Amino acid sequence: MDIKIGGWQVFSDPEDQTHIVDVVEGLDGLGLVKFAPNPRTDLACLQATLGNYYKPRTKGIKHILRPVKNSVTGYRVVEDTPKAELSPGEMTGPVVATAGWNRGGEFKLDPLDWTIRDAVLEGIEEEKKFLSTGGYSKALIEVLKGRFSAYTMPAKGGAYWVNEEHKDELFRVIALFNGVRTRNGEGQNAKANYVDHLTVVANEGMVRACGRALTRETQQALSEIRRDVEDGDLTEEKCMTRLRRAAEIEGKVKRYEDAFGQPMGELTAAVKDIGVMLAQATIQCTASAFAD
Repeated sequence: MDIKIGGWQVFSDPEDQTHIVDVVEGLDGLGLVKFAPNPRTDLACLQATLGNYYKPRTKGIKHILRPVKNSVTGYRVVEDTPKAELSPGEMTGPVVATAGWNRGGEFKLDPLDWTIRDAVLEGIEEEKKFLSTGGYSKALIEVLKGRFSAYTMPAKGGAYWVNEEHKDELFRVIALFNGVRTRNGEGQNAKANYVDHLTVVANEGMVRACGRALTRETQQALSEIRRDVEDGDLTEEKCMTRLRRAAEIEGKVKRYEDAFGQPMGELTAAVKDIGVMLAQATIQCTASAFAD
């Protein structure tokens, strides 16, 4: 009996912001509305739009946003002045404007310009219509993990493993995320977001090949360290470098040992339990046959 594990590695490549309503309504249509993303916060939308209303007065000087949290919670627009030009004790260049919400929840802009204030508030509401590229990926990951129990491949990578029994529903989710409108979906600046998948089938031969590759790679790395030690020309610094390298190798071997060792131990115990049960059932059948 051969081992065969099928599934997909799913990963996203967003290039632009996405209409949040498309994602929410699409997930609702698939019965997955509980995984629908929330709109960005007012603070995140303020960060996205505030800089659009202030232009540098001096050529070559850029504006940057600095978070502020005292009488208001929001952002300052400041001139990105080179450190060499700052006066002693100054951390940033001149403050152009400060925008945010006071403790009572009222939006404040200093210096007050009603035209800019109204435009910023409209900009915040406009930004709420869109998911950032990070929000798009997060929304996809929430579905993959929450619905399909997906996990990252490798542990800290950007691809998610989904088992083959979820094929039809997974492909509907991928089609949804590939089909949502982007903010700049038309014209010469058009961008698109992509969710791709790689079909993967792992069998016993692949597992054995992985084991051989790990063994070969580890033995080669250990041989290099052993050869350096035997040559006898290591300095203290080089010794420390090779100690760290040895620790890395040990950690890698331990991770693979944990990944395979515990499941195999549990399976071995389960197989033994079945063997005992079958032996007992056989004895009972034999005894019944003699009794008859």
